[in-house]
Amino acid sequence: MSVIPKTTVGFRIKYWTEWGQNLVVCGNDPRLGSWDVRKGVFMRCQHLGEDQLLWTGSVTGHFVGSFDYRYAVVDRDMNVVRWDAIVRHAHFAPAMPEGRGGGSDDNSSEASGSAVGYGRDKVEIQDTWEFQSHPENLFARESFRDVALDDGSGKNVERALDALPEPSTHSRDFIHIRLEVRTLRLLPGQRLTATGDCAALGGWERDAAPVMNLDAVTRTWWLDFDVAPEDLPVRYKYALRGATRAADAMEKGVDRVVAPLGWIGESPSRIVARDGHFRYPGAWRGSGLAAPVFSLRSCDSVGAGDFVDLRTLVDVAHAGGMNVVQVLPVNDTTVHNMWWDSYPYSSVSVFALHPLYLRIQQVVSEAARIAGPEHTNRFASLQAEVNKAKAALDLKEVDYEATVKVKMSVARRCFEAVKTPFLNSTEFSEFLAENAAWLKPYAVFCALRDLFGTAQHWRWGSLGSDNSAGTVTRLSQPGSEVYNTVALHYFVQFHLDAQLRAAAAHAKRVGVILKGDLPIGVDKASVDTWMYPNLFRMHTSTGAPPDDFDPNGQNWGFPTYNWEEMSKDGYGWWRARMSHLERYFSAMRIDHVLGFFRIWELPAHTRVGRMGRFRPSVPIRRHELEQRGLWFVDRLCEPRVTSSILREIFGDRDGEVAGRFMEETGHDGHLPDGRAINTYRFKAEFSTEEGLLGSDAFKIRDGSPDWLVEETEAMRKGLLHLQHNVCLLRDPEDPDAFYPRIEMQKTSSFNELEGWSKDALNWLYDDYFGARQDTLWRENARRTLPALMTCTGQLVCGEDLGMVPPCVPPVLDELGILGLRIQRMPHDEGEFGRPNRYPYATVCSPSCHDTTTTRAWYEADRHRRARYAHQVLGMQGDGQLASCFPPPMAAIVRQHMASPSALAIFPAQDLLALESSYAQRPAEEETINDPTNNRHYWRFRLHVRLEDMLANSEWLADIREMVNESGRVDGKMTT
Repeated sequence: MSVIPKTTVGFRIKYWTEWGQNLVVCGNDPRLGSWDVRKGVFMRCQHLGEDQLLWTGSVTGHFVGSFDYRYAVVDRDMNVVRWDAIVRHAHFAPAMPEGRGGGSDDNSSEASGSAVGYGRDKVEIQDTWEFQSHPENLFARESFRDVALDDGSGKNVERALDALPEPSTHSRDFIHIRLEVRTLRLLPGQRLTATGDCAALGGWERDAAPVMNLDAVTRTWWLDFDVAPEDLPVRYKYALRGATRAADAMEKGVDRVVAPLGWIGESPSRIVARDGHFRYPGAWRGSGLAAPVFSLRSCDSVGAGDFVDLRTLVDVAHAGGMNVVQVLPVNDTTVHNMWWDSYPYSSVSVFALHPLYLRIQQVVSEAARIAGPEHTNRFASLQAEVNKAKAALDLKEVDYEATVKVKMSVARRCFEAVKTPFLNSTEFSEFLAENAAWLKPYAVFCALRDLFGTAQHWRWGSLGSDNSAGTVTRLSQPGSEVYNTVALHYFVQFHLDAQLRAAAAHAKRVGVILKGDLPIGVDKASVDTWMYPNLFRMHTSTGAPPDDFDPNGQNWGFPTYNWEEMSKDGYGWWRARMSHLERYFSAMRIDHVLGFFRIWELPAHTRVGRMGRFRPSVPIRRHELEQRGLWFVDRLCEPRVTSSILREIFGDRDGEVAGRFMEETGHDGHLPDGRAINTYRFKAEFSTEEGLLGSDAFKIRDGSPDWLVEETEAMRKGLLHLQHNVCLLRDPEDPDAFYPRIEMQKTSSFNELEGWSKDALNWLYDDYFGARQDTLWRENARRTLPALMTCTGQLVCGEDLGMVPPCVPPVLDELGILGLRIQRMPHDEGEFGRPNRYPYATVCSPSCHDTTTTRAWYEADRHRRARYAHQVLGMQGDGQLASCFPPPMAAIVRQHMASPSALAIFPAQDLLALESSYAQRPAEEETINDPTNNRHYWRFRLHVRLEDMLANSEWLADIREMVNESGRVDGKMTT
């Protein structure tokens, strides 16, 4: 039996830590702690000067095979502050070859670039800290990379393996060196070389520099060579070599150096220099346009844009030199069977696609093909019906109800005509098998929704969520009482999936990234809450605190998530969502990514967003209030209503309001004239927002005079204001837990308190919304967001607008999630964002679907326009800048194109404003959403056909010129 000798592996890495932090190397080997940082190798620190710290550590053992390892920054309590971005691999060959040279002629682990030792060596690994937000790591995600990158790497692998050098015959006195570096930005035909001051690296001569080898799995380029100890240190750089010298490029920066430290005893027999990434002169940056699919208009679209139109939109972006197309959510939202369902963020299924986006002509044509020539007249009649609907629905805005009705009507008749051959087809059988887990529940849900006339599954009696899985199993069987309707929804989803996948495939062919949108919530009356009620807190609603979008806060009506329950299977529901969306999209926008840190949770009976609290959060405990002398908890938690407050809000109608909506509770002092100040509380039926706003008191007949409408609305707003007139909110599940009411300082309840009480509450308020939550929110995001990141190869972007806690940017940076920057909603101080100061790991845009367009915003306020034009655009003369097109709009686009942001994405309306003939439509008509209106009708349509955009060569050339001027790429990734 052979004896496996010991190997000492030394680790060295440079990383600047804060005081009290240390580095630990840990891995899946017991000697590295089995991924427990407390049992890993605690590294030593050496200060190299110029803000550089060198960390070293070693481990000795009988290593066989391989181990994975990773670096972690830990605090004094051994809590992980952050991880190095990648998991590294160390492979140990069972024995050292007779020669220790540059490679072999097979495809072994050694040839693929992963071996670091031979089972009896002293090995020194010189690592480079990897940040997930590094450009090359951001864009290394497979789905994004495969669209944005076409570097001929498959051919490079063949060349690399063919070119491996013969094993060296040097003596054991030589030190074996391995260089490793990564890059994603090679042009077809380019190869990576290593050039340096030793003979093995060509002595800095281009033609003598050896070509490196590519490990196609890890996308790592590597080179092995031997040097004598006296020839160390070796100075070197990496270089790109093309077919001609014009395509050559040396990396930027100082020379790299490989040299043993000798801190593991004698000099190592092998050094592995893992150098991170090739150092390009500048980071890759992309550009694109954004448009909701429903807003697209083409010669063939019926009532709204569809997935086939998305192909043409991709062509428009590509012709303009851009490489990203961003859309809003495309999931089915059919809950009410009316225009309320136009809201794209209220999903009825997080997997199913919306029938609104069906190119119905293709469905008719495919059904006609299956049915055969004997049914030609039948399908010709259907096509004529579609053409008639297309003309009737070619409106300025989307008629949501009419559009969905005609598409589903035609789809139903197509299905009835080809039902049997369709359901028996191989294509459908494969589709059903692949998607059964979500498709069957969705189709059964839709059938029951239509049968009962409501999507509120809690009103379905025995078919509610208590036995939803059994219901799906029974009703999805052929022959069930609703199977025909179930199969219809199979049919519609089959065609939607095929059309969207075709659009995605077209985008990939031309190098355009399709970027989707992941809504933060689902509708309460949805398939998901029916199937998995344990994953949702159905007695609550999701929203957002007051911010630039809405000063009253927002209430989206979605149930919040039961994260504790979701964690039990590793957040499987979320992972399934992301994996499914990767079927279509190469990049993904996470709507309201702040919700993965903490969500603004509201009681289900609220209608606006002001009376919420963050979940999870560390509440204010009763003893904290009492320690500060705040014993009067009821006074702080109940709406403060007095006769003087009623008089201030309602004037002469104060008595009427008190009599109709209030009951008297006592007295609280006297007015200067001696009259008592009465105190009140709301009558029980008006004590919640739901009860108040849903009461008959505010219902008025159609055609009522304006004064009555205005008077009723004023009373409604005044009473709602009184309901919000509190300082603290009670926790309904814990009588000793309380939460500050957001913006309590603006309430009369707060302002009537004595000074010391205000000071005490202000301290607790600042603590609650500040440092108290930082650790909890950071760790919550670190648990939930990686579940999304690890199951997908998409580039992930987060919508991080609004009330952003300090812990958010570092965590997004750590996880490699791009943030969002909208110029009128600056993250930093100041009235306007400065694109030239944006971080690289961001998506920048002058506007978005939740704001007015840039043109509408620019033209709405003359004084603000003057400040913006002068301070940001550097323009003079307010009079000539009253309109935003085209010079000011061009300046805004150029400014964003020139920003450091990784992606600059522009709403289609903003790009249309670059063309005078396109900018004649009133700017206020181009707004997609009004966040202050929770019943907004999402019906915006572009007034310019996609075919006309594609034919406008001058407009496209202007955009392409801006792209090229900015250095953003045109098409595939380039250097």
